[in-house]
Amino acid sequence: MQQLIERLKTEGFLPLAEAAREFEVSPDSIARWHTQGARTPSGEIARLEAVRMPGKLLTSRPAIARFLERIGGVVTAK
Repeated sequence: MQQLIERLKTEGFLPLAEAAREFEVSPDSIARWHTQGARTPSGEIARLEAVRMPGKLLTSRPAIARFLERIGGVVTAK
C-alpha cells in the first residue's frame, strides 16, 4: 500500500471529482473503477489505482491512463 501511495504522490494526486471532470465521466464511474474494476479484453478485472485519504479518494492522471489502456479504452483528458 505504501508503494502505491508513493507512486500516486510522485505522479501527482488527483481528487476523484477533478479526475471525473478531466476525463468527462461521472465521479461514480471513477469510484466504481476503483472498487469494482472493469473487464479487460482478456476477461481479467482491472482496477483503478487509488488511495483513500481522510474524506477523499485520490488517484493520478497516469493511473487513469494505465487503467484505460488495460481495459482497451481511449485516454482523453481535457
